[in-house]
Amino acid sequence: MNYFLCAAIFGVLVQLHDTTAARCDGIPGGTLLMYSPNECNRYYACQHETDHEWYCPPGEFFNPRNQQCETTCPAEQNLWCEGVPDGVFIRVPPTEPVNCQKYYTCFGGNMFEQFCPPGFLFSQLQQACGFNQAEC
Repeated sequence: MNYFLCAAIFGVLVQLHDTTAARCDGIPGGTLLMYSPNECNRYYACQHETDHEWYCPPGEFFNPRNQQCETTCPAEQNLWCEGVPDGVFIRVPPTEPVNCQKYYTCFGGNMFEQFCPPGFLFSQLQQACGFNQAEC
């Protein structure tokens, strides 16, 4: 009986905490993120876990490694952890197939692949594996 009561309460709490996953979830304020390797002139500025989309001036492109707009588009495609503080976890980038159990640890601008235990889903907002599908 107690098990079913706990499960019901947990289900209600999960539904009440329904949020839409965003790129800046769980990312420290002031972090600048690459928008897409195919659109170098756009980037996100994270503030209060909210995505703020910005554009570089005409003829310039965002370089996540240098955290600024420059005259050339970076040739590297895997710069998703550039500018992200060490030890922060990020969900699978938009260039990869959706996988709610997979995430990356950022360290030194590099991506280190990680997986949640079976039955758990990664929440960038919580910076942990959990059960909330909406935070995937």
